[in-house]
Amino acid sequence: MFQAAGFAPRLTVLPVRLRMLQAGIEFMPAWNFLHGAEEHRAQYTHIFGAQSAFVFQMLILRNTALSMRAGGGMSFFYSQFTFNLNTASEEHISQFKWNPFVYGGFEFNCFLGPSFVLSIGAEYIHVFAANSMTLGFIRPIFGMGVWF
Repeated sequence: MFQAAGFAPRLTVLPVRLRMLQAGIEFMPAWNFLHGAEEHRAQYTHIFGAQSAFVFQMLILRNTALSMRAGGGMSFFYSQFTFNLNTASEEHISQFKWNPFVYGGFEFNCFLGPSFVLSIGAEYIHVFAANSMTLGFIRPIFGMGVWF
C-alpha cells in the first residue's frame, strides 16, 4: 500500500515582455508525505524542498500559452522505517538527507477570465543523491491559480 500527499505553491514573475514571449523567474516551496506499509514493515517520509527556475512563456492564442522552465533546488528528506520481524518489539530507523536536484519541463496554460489560469504539463527531475547518480523521475503538473 502506498499513499502520497503534497502541496506546492508556485510564485512566477514575468517582467520581460515581448510580443509573443514573456520571461522571468519562479520560486516554489513544496511539501510531500509518502507512506507505505506491508505486513512487517512501514515507511513514513516527509519531503520538504525549495526550487527556483527561469521561465519562458510563449503566447499561442489570446488566452493560451506554453510555458517552459529550467532550474534547480534542494530537498530535505526525513524518513522513519518501522520493522516488526515476528518479534515482540519493533525496530525504528530514522534517516535525514539533503539532496540537490535540477529540473525542466513544459506546461500548457489556459487563461479563464481576467485573472484565473489552469495549467497542465510535466517536468523531469534529476536528483543528485550520494548513493545513486541515476535517480530521476517525471512529475505531472495540474494546477490552477490567479494571474495578476
